[in-house]
Amino acid sequence: MSFPFLRPSALPRPSTILQFLRHSTSLISRKPYQVLLSPSNQLPVYQHTKRGGNKLETKIKNIMGDIQQLRADLRKLLAVEDEKEVQIKAVVEGQIIVKGHKRVEINQFFEKNNIGIKQKPDTI
Repeated sequence: MSFPFLRPSALPRPSTILQFLRHSTSLISRKPYQVLLSPSNQLPVYQHTKRGGNKLETKIKNIMGDIQQLRADLRKLLAVEDEKEVQIKAVVEGQIIVKGHKRVEINQFFEKNNIGIKQKPDTI
């Protein structure tokens, strides 16, 4: 006996498959750090311009785990020799500031290594 309603008539779109794989719990990063995604499921990597456009910064927020290891990995990724190029902000825990607009490279690194994790919904 055949149940045609239980079999898909077509395969899901590739974008649906990629979205499922991106948010799958089975794909957990092997890195000692994670980055909590924003409420809209985006990576919290922001570009800032200061001093009238003279100072360019990229800020990474919501870092959990070994922040020193993430800093070392970012320095290696961006091929930065100077330690002052990638700084850990001491005032607010869980943030890293990188000199220059490097959001694209950092987002690609996070997505390739599956660093971003969803935030747990707040329960009342």
